[in-house]
Amino acid sequence: MNPPSAHKNACSTSNPRLDNTTDKDDASKRHPFSLPLSIYNDRNMKHTAKLLLIALLLTCLGCAARTAPDFTAPSLTQPNTNLSLANDRGKYILLAFWSSASQVCRLQMPYIQKTWDAFKDRPNFTVIALSLDDDPNKTIAYSEKHNLTFPQGYLGKWEFDTVRPAYKTRGIPAIFLINPQGKIIATNLRQQDIYTTVKAHLNP
Repeated sequence: MNPPSAHKNACSTSNPRLDNTTDKDDASKRHPFSLPLSIYNDRNMKHTAKLLLIALLLTCLGCAARTAPDFTAPSLTQPNTNLSLANDRGKYILLAFWSSASQVCRLQMPYIQKTWDAFKDRPNFTVIALSLDDDPNKTIAYSEKHNLTFPQGYLGKWEFDTVRPAYKTRGIPAIFLINPQGKIIATNLRQQDIYTTVKAHLNP
C-alpha cells in the first residue's frame, strides 16, 4: 500500500509543488468516474481497475438503452398466428427488418440463420425477422429456397409500414438485439457481428 503522502500526490489534479489546495479541493475537481492514479501504478490492482471502469461504462450504457416499441405482425412461418415482442417478453430477441429484394439484406440472412441454428433451443432466445417485401410470397419463396427457418413476420410494403419508423431506421437491413427487459442493447448488426453479439449475451 502506498504511504499517505504518495497517495495524495498521485490523486492531485495538478503539480503538488505548485498547488496549495487541500485534499478536499483536489477530490472535488476529479471526474466522478476517476480513480486514484496509485491504483493504476499497482500491478496487482490494474486488472481490477479495468473491470471496474468497464462495469461503470456498461451501467451507463444500460441506463441509456431505450425500450423497443412493440408491434404485431402476421407470421409467415406459423400460419394464423401473430408475432410480437410481448409474446416473447423475458427473452433476448434478435429483431431484423429486411427485404428479399435487397442484396445487402440477403447477405445478412446466412448469419441470422447461423445464430438461429446455434441458439434456437435456448429458452431465453428467439429471432423475429420482419419482411418489407411488396408481396409476402416473395419472402416465403426466398426463405424456402435458401433454407431460412427462423421466425418471420410480414409488415407489408415499405411506404405503408408503421413499425420500422418507430425504430427510427432510415433503411434496411436494420438488425437489433433486445434484452429480456425489452431494451434495445445492440443496433446496426451486420454479418458475423450478429452471431458474436448474441453469443456474448447468452454466454457471458
